Amino acid sequence: MLKKTDLRVIKTKKFIHDAFLKLMNEKGFEKITINDIAENAQVNRSTFYLHYTDKYNLLEEIVDCAIRELMTTVDPNTHTSEDNFIIMENLKNNIKSLLDVIHADILFYKAVLGKNGMLQIRQRIMDAIKEGLKESFQNKGLIPMDMLLDLVSAVYMETVVWWVNGDMRYSSAYVAEQLVQFLALGPVMATGRKGVIQ
Repeated sequence: MLKKTDLRVIKTKKFIHDAFLKLMNEKGFEKITINDIAENAQVNRSTFYLHYTDKYNLLEEIVDCAIRELMTTVDPNTHTSEDNFIIMENLKNNIKSLLDVIHADILFYKAVLGKNGMLQIRQRIMDAIKEGLKESFQNKGLIPMDMLLDLVSAVYMETVVWWVNGDMRYSSAYVAEQLVQFLALGPVMATGRKGVIQ
């Protein structure tokens, strides 16, 4: 069981995290000061410095934690069945789980992927997704593996950005289903046109 002081630290850090992400959404990372964070978190500057050296250290902790949480949902086994229907169902469920994790941490994702977002963090998330997908694409494909991984992770990332910035007006299940359909059909067929590249 956690001691009272441990619970107090957890609570204080959560206040600091939430205040920081709220400020990132409002004004962007560069304009945030430690005073802003302390004031919004309703803690002293000295309390902030008990836990973090600066706002960069705070950001690093939040990003690392979010990426770790996200990657626990990426299941490389979603592509391993010989049955295409099972692959599609597994993939849809896995993408839904990934979107549910994002939904649960929406303050973070709005902060880093929204209008005041940070491209380097967006790239880190995409790189993590790409790394998580590597095991899924072990078999020889029709296009070079590095290109396939870049394309699929970019599609995942842009779907997340679109969903987050659209205030998640569609459910995670619906977005997962549409994304799997897009991946299965390809961009040409997904537009409703019929045509095969020879």
